[in-house]
Amino acid sequence: MNKKRRVALLAGVAAFVIGGAVMYSDIIFTDNQVAYAEEGGSGGHKGQGGKGSSSGGDAGHKGQGGKGGHSASDVLSDDGEDSDRPDWAGTQGKDGKPGSGNTTPGVSKGGLYGDMYVILRDENGVPVLSPEGYVQPVDENGVPIPLDEDGHPTDETATIEVELERLNVGRSPSGVLSKRLEEAVSAINDATAVSLDESGRIVLTINGEEMTIDSPLENLAIYVELMNEGTLGLSLDNSVLGSLSYLNDGNLTAEDFAAATSFLAAASGKYTPVTVDSVAYMNTILKVDGTIEQNDVNYVDFASFSYDRSDAYDGVMVDVLVEVSPGTFETQSVDLYDAVFSGQDYTSTSGIDGFAQATDDARAVIAFVHDNEAR
Repeated sequence: MNKKRRVALLAGVAAFVIGGAVMYSDIIFTDNQVAYAEEGGSGGHKGQGGKGSSSGGDAGHKGQGGKGGHSASDVLSDDGEDSDRPDWAGTQGKDGKPGSGNTTPGVSKGGLYGDMYVILRDENGVPVLSPEGYVQPVDENGVPIPLDEDGHPTDETATIEVELERLNVGRSPSGVLSKRLEEAVSAINDATAVSLDESGRIVLTINGEEMTIDSPLENLAIYVELMNEGTLGLSLDNSVLGSLSYLNDGNLTAEDFAAATSFLAAASGKYTPVTVDSVAYMNTILKVDGTIEQNDVNYVDFASFSYDRSDAYDGVMVDVLVEVSPGTFETQSVDLYDAVFSGQDYTSTSGIDGFAQATDDARAVIAFVHDNEAR
């Protein structure tokens, strides 16, 4: 294929309806925010509805996950909330939004604006600072907004606020995530089989029933542990993990990176796009280890991460409800690559842009299956 340069849509995913199914266009990022993605590379996950078995790949994971699994306990569920703002997300903040201000915004000068706004970043999500050392907010076209002598945008109406939404649970005390990780590992060890669903979430077979780990807090805890330690927990039973044992080898591999996008997606709001900035901010808030340092803050090196949407989703079939005539629905097996992404490919051979896109693609798949699930 020819190389493709893609211009950004900072507004996020555009949703439209075809044949009763919600369709999502892909999110691309501005030249100023991580220039562009060239075709090539591989990674991600490929699932296929039906049996819940799985097999690993060199740069991703292949899973078979039925209809997204069934949640049978508080340990595995998304805590019974479909609004994407669970009760435990914290007290209401400004304008009724959950959470409070970030006290670790990522840079020492102009940090408040780095926390609130889309800013100029390099290919790994590291802030590109102004000559004076301030983070540099950009407008909807990716153009840097002039700053005053204190590093404040001279036109705050031109800034773009980063919406973390349900990811604000990451501001919870570290003990909260530690407890949920412990519960997730215990549930995995109780399973007779472990697989992945079509979005890459973990599916457990317990007492003959398939159950998806879809709790936002547990997926966020799994994400942090995997990114920091290259494992979900040393107490995991590899004989249960089977071909997913790479999740427990203590090495942060390409497969782990691919799996991490799915776990972060499962922790995100179903209908809030994941972007370069939300990934970068969450990694800072969660204290995810990184090897690139700026102003005493570490950032993840995404140079080795690659993603190809068609590799991840083309040919992945799921059973969903389709409106065949006004008010009449029937269960049909659809290809996620066509149903969710309209057959539009996306590739990235390195960088945080591909990681963010892979995460948002998994989020879009979760939302699509949730909204159209055959019951």
